[in-house]
Amino acid sequence: MKMTLVFVGIKSLPGKANSVISSLSQHTLVKETYKVYDGQYDIVMIIDVPTLSSYNTFVQEVLAHHQGIADFESFIAV
Repeated sequence: MKMTLVFVGIKSLPGKANSVISSLSQHTLVKETYKVYDGQYDIVMIIDVPTLSSYNTFVQEVLAHHQGIADFESFIAV
């Protein structure tokens, strides 16, 4: 089955980047997380999903309700 890579730029709440990285890294879909020191985002995450529907579920159940995330933007590789 071909997986879809999704790159996610995350803006964390002040002082929460490390805890966001720690908690998101535990999720099975998350392949890599990086703390960014300059630019629009505080964190860049790479996830690997079997379907776009599964990514939508990840957004609704994980990213949208995470206490340390202020905002995020997705970039879906095709």
